[in-house]
Amino acid sequence: MTNTLCIATARNSWSLKGGGKWLHDGDYFVSEMTRFIRHEEVTHGADVVGKMYTSKNRLALRSRAIEDIQDNPGFDTLAFFCHGSWKWLFGSGHQIWNLSELASAIASSCYVDPATKQPRVTIILYACSCGRGKRVVPWSRRQAIVERSSIQGQHGFAHMLSAELGTLGVKARVFAHTAKGDTTRNPLLCRVKTDPKTLVTTTIHYREFIKQELGKEAWTRFCGLMRDDPVFRFNVPFMKINEVLDNVDDGC
Repeated sequence: MTNTLCIATARNSWSLKGGGKWLHDGDYFVSEMTRFIRHEEVTHGADVVGKMYTSKNRLALRSRAIEDIQDNPGFDTLAFFCHGSWKWLFGSGHQIWNLSELASAIASSCYVDPATKQPRVTIILYACSCGRGKRVVPWSRRQAIVERSSIQGQHGFAHMLSAELGTLGVKARVFAHTAKGDTTRNPLLCRVKTDPKTLVTTTIHYREFIKQELGKEAWTRFCGLMRDDPVFRFNVPFMKINEVLDNVDDGC
């Protein structure tokens, strides 16, 4: 049985800026996935499976992702290392209008708690902006993320994936970035959970929560830990929010 399933896009991108150059983004996604796998094996004793995708075709990516998820049943953690935005996750080839396919595959293959008989999974989207909602005002007048679960069209990928899993009876925690940034070091995180019983979606934005509870200096310490401490940043998705606060507070 697989405890953790990791998926990374290994293909490097070509940029025309500055006369043209390789971005080596695929190399970085794979190297960060390798570090995460090593951390999971050493720290948590997890049985980890890592997959690398080289295709840029979304249909091929969708098919491969669904196949790999279904071929590795029993995982309680699913991590993607790839490009993304508020409306799509490149590593799985899915967008917000077809993510129900991804949610169904996860629901049928993830770990099931033997006591409660309920599917349970932690999903980590190491991808830019998947935790951000669609802006409903002009770019010149930027608006905070819309979090009302009744406004589905204004929700981002992480929010809609969480809601879809909730309707399928899965107890899921979805971690995602709310802005562009480093694959695993980006401190602009959110955690999204949908209660399978009430279908109410709740979101915690780490920056706002840490500032509110401990102040701006604590947020600066959190950013430093995410940047410099690989053990801390890889553990954050598995920590309760109070445990995160305790770690940040201990840095005083």
